Amino acid sequence: MRLELFSKIICGIFLAVICGLFYTQIIRGAFYYELSQKNRIRLIPQDGVRGNILDRNGKVLADSRLSFAVSVIPQEVENKDEAFGLLAGMLRIEKSSLMKAYKNGYAAPFAPVLLKDNITKNEALFLEENKYRLGGIIVQVKAQRRYPYGQEFSHSIGYLREVDKSRITRLKEYGYSLKDVMGYDGVEEAFDRYLRAEKGGMQIEVNNKGQMVRLLGLRLPHKGSDVTLTINADMQRIAYSALAQTRGCIIVIDPYSGAILTMVSSPGYDPNVFAKNEKNEIKQLFNNSGSPMFNRVISAVYPPASLFKLITATAALENRKISASTTFFCDGKMTIGNREFKCWDKHGRVDFNKAVMYSCDIFFYQAGLLLGPQILSDYAFRFGLGRASGIDIEGEASGFVPTVNWKLWRRQESWFKGDTANFAIGQGDLLVTPLQMVRLISIFANGGYLIKPYLVESAAGNVSLDNRAGKKIGIKNEHLQILKQALSSTVSGLEGTAHILDMPGLRVAGKTGTAQVSRGLSHGWFIGFAPVNKPKIAFCVFIEHGGSSVVACTVARAMLERLLQENII
Repeated sequence: MRLELFSKIICGIFLAVICGLFYTQIIRGAFYYELSQKNRIRLIPQDGVRGNILDRNGKVLADSRLSFAVSVIPQEVENKDEAFGLLAGMLRIEKSSLMKAYKNGYAAPFAPVLLKDNITKNEALFLEENKYRLGGIIVQVKAQRRYPYGQEFSHSIGYLREVDKSRITRLKEYGYSLKDVMGYDGVEEAFDRYLRAEKGGMQIEVNNKGQMVRLLGLRLPHKGSDVTLTINADMQRIAYSALAQTRGCIIVIDPYSGAILTMVSSPGYDPNVFAKNEKNEIKQLFNNSGSPMFNRVISAVYPPASLFKLITATAALENRKISASTTFFCDGKMTIGNREFKCWDKHGRVDFNKAVMYSCDIFFYQAGLLLGPQILSDYAFRFGLGRASGIDIEGEASGFVPTVNWKLWRRQESWFKGDTANFAIGQGDLLVTPLQMVRLISIFANGGYLIKPYLVESAAGNVSLDNRAGKKIGIKNEHLQILKQALSSTVSGLEGTAHILDMPGLRVAGKTGTAQVSRGLSHGWFIGFAPVNKPKIAFCVFIEHGGSSVVACTVARAMLERLLQENII
């Protein structure tokens, strides 16, 4: 009886072993084979070099240089406490900082964890010499992004950073993974697919000690494609210097093609801080009250103030509400409804040319009332306001053009004549970007075409000519010429609001604007083009809380004088 029970137990054990072997080798065989292969075969990734960013003349605005970093492969370190202690002594840093980096960067036992970036060449050589004492700790050679001009091109070019969690899901299907570096802001982001290098790597067989036995496969990394911008590096340097860290922006374009020659937003930031992963400085940038990460050229919206008078003037001429000889009397104020609307001065009787030259509010109140709000809105849209221009980088704001229906629907309020008067001189709910304003002034420089601005001339050797000629917006040439003469008088006339820009060697035309805001000093604007007869550039200078347009004109003159001195225009 006992022998029979013992036999059954033995048979049961053998049956369980056989079932276990069957399950392990037959049912789950492929799975365990794959695990053994992964344990025996290692993949060592190799990053490629990101493409360069060049200005229109071939000057390097962003490239890459060799840098060294020290990392650890978790599964190959027997005693982390001892290894990190040795490493801390060799690099003369706190052991706690290495432990913290390890804890924050750990992803998987086989995935290298970055412990310290940007170690010196001498430190890298010293660690390699002592590698036998630092099992599992490796020195990696990487290509680090370099921005030789620092802050001057920050908003145009952008910066590099690891892919964040919010983007990884969206970008995974395009080959991005955690720890990958990608472009943020500017050209680095918009043209990341061109600039990004194709990764390579080695497939090696290792023994039970993790030591390499043989090379199984090799795929070389490929450098990313270069991207050439329309920007003139010398012009950008001069514009940045003219702003002198003042809060504001400058944009200069070719008024015919839309090619952006300069795009500066101030204050800026140094993209090298992100390339070196200097975390404290990065944190300070994002917490800075001056908003250095914010591109004021394309992303900020402001009241255009008197710049909008060019649209009011054009609409009034086109709809025969006024002519070049029309006059209105300005005694510094006028009553509309039960409110008093003021002008900044008493100009007396002014005709069209003087109204633009003096920037007389009374004249444009009257012109706006003759037109009515619907025509003003229609012409604002025709001139490209209220919608994005389609520039080839991310982050462009649309601005806003108010309408009668909008006010009734959103605010449940009627539109009054006072609203029309404010609208006619660019105040009230109207909001624009500096980029939209440089498009506006280009219309008078190029003969009536609304251009599409662009920043990239070629990527991967390919030149895109999409919509670069602009589109005719249907303004009569005689009216464009009347306005062009008035814009010229604004600078050349002794009483013109931009007379400070009347300089030897360059005839400038343009319009000033002082935008009143609810808090702080007014914003200052100047938009213009030069030379008057055959314009080479159109530009916009905006000074945030500058007090008046005088500051913007002063900055514009400083820029233009330097451009003349260096024979750039």
